[in-house]
Amino acid sequence: MSIDKNKVEFFLKELKKRGKEISGGSKNKLRPSYVLRDPEFYWNFGEFLVEQAKPIEEDKRYRWIIQQTKNIEKEILGPTKDDWLVPKIYTWADELQDKEHFMYVADLAGHKVGTFRIKVLEYIYDIFSKKNPSSYSDSKKKKLAEQLLEKKLTHLGEGGINDIIKKFRGMSKTSLGYGIRNSFNMLTNKVETAVEDGSPTDRESLKNEIGKNMIDKLRTFLQILPLNDASLFQDMVSEYKTQFNRKISTKNEDAKKLDEAFGKCIKDKDVKKKIMKQINAFEMGHTNTILNAIESEHDYKEWKRTKENFEQMAAD
Repeated sequence: MSIDKNKVEFFLKELKKRGKEISGGSKNKLRPSYVLRDPEFYWNFGEFLVEQAKPIEEDKRYRWIIQQTKNIEKEILGPTKDDWLVPKIYTWADELQDKEHFMYVADLAGHKVGTFRIKVLEYIYDIFSKKNPSSYSDSKKKKLAEQLLEKKLTHLGEGGINDIIKKFRGMSKTSLGYGIRNSFNMLTNKVETAVEDGSPTDRESLKNEIGKNMIDKLRTFLQILPLNDASLFQDMVSEYKTQFNRKISTKNEDAKKLDEAFGKCIKDKDVKKKIMKQINAFEMGHTNTILNAIESEHDYKEWKRTKENFEQMAAD
């Protein structure tokens, strides 16, 4: 099944046409940002994406959206290594579920004071998710909403919205909400881009950035965490205990955060459940596979051969 390409193009061209181009941000940024302070546009785009993805198995929908739209997004908005916009818009609509609730959360992200910020919606959608309700109490969420609706909060930086959200979530670097899911997406997208579109040099560079030992450790986590059989899970944890307890350095911040969060899962079954609610078994298996593809050129060729075989089977 393919997505309605013309409709995706329409929404992205509309974003570029109506949005204000801004510069700055990361030095490694490959494309400009287009600021469009219209939450209804994002809801309409997201609702369309959710409808398009319905025939796909639920745990595969997010990756399907990326695969179906990233080349269209690249053509219209420009290339990016790991920060695709369309799957984020899909996620916000999918998690918040209906327009009334979406617009309520958009209000918290600044809409009522005329300073709606997509970045704030991105930071808080999981807290107010209807699809996967967060563990925060209603009273705590209400208090956060009241703070975000203060008209004086018109900036993200020091003393502004970011500080309030950080205080609400706590200072842990391995937040089980937006933080860990975002790190997983960023790392997966970066590796996927290097594997699918990159050169041997790109793959080698990324392998060195993450580190061979860290790749091996993350792949082991990704194979063991989805196990539902409690006794088998414990047996595997015991078998790889030395590797899990080993401190491994990495130049990739997302890999570091995942290592920290996955390490907590091994020691606490409740944390494991929360992580698996954020990242499903299919996604873990997918990331395990593409991490394997950057370990060596032999592994890459095996990945490519397997992918082509599956595509041929699907075509038949």
